[in-house]
Amino acid sequence: MPMNRQNFQEQLQGAVDTFTVKVFNVFVEALTVFVTDINEGLDQLKPDSTRKRPLLNAPPPLGELSAGTSSRRTIDELAVAGKQVVKLLQQQGGGMRIEEINRALGTSTRQLMRPVKMLLQEKRIKKTGQRRSTTYFAA
Repeated sequence: MPMNRQNFQEQLQGAVDTFTVKVFNVFVEALTVFVTDINEGLDQLKPDSTRKRPLLNAPPPLGELSAGTSSRRTIDELAVAGKQVVKLLQQQGGGMRIEEINRALGTSTRQLMRPVKMLLQEKRIKKTGQRRSTTYFAA
């Protein structure tokens, strides 16, 4: 059958459709592998109850705040968090940055903002530096 314009356009469109489907399938497969790798990586980041804490005598982690919670912690809960911070700073001997305190207690900076502020006002801890270089010491 001789190649005419109609026949050529049909064959070309068929080749383009086949190519598009194959490229699409390659991207779907690559995306599937990528998402699987990310999920496996996230699983490794989840807290493991068997994982040891960075400091041998670190107090147990503070209760987790759930995302979107608007309720404030009670004074007693803040006092417990404050006691854990003071105890940790006393055990450590030297100063600690907030990231180090968080790592040792299993908390976030957001969870420690109010207890640390209260401890500073009560002069139970002291600080040097500013912003991210702020170091906290037991008073």
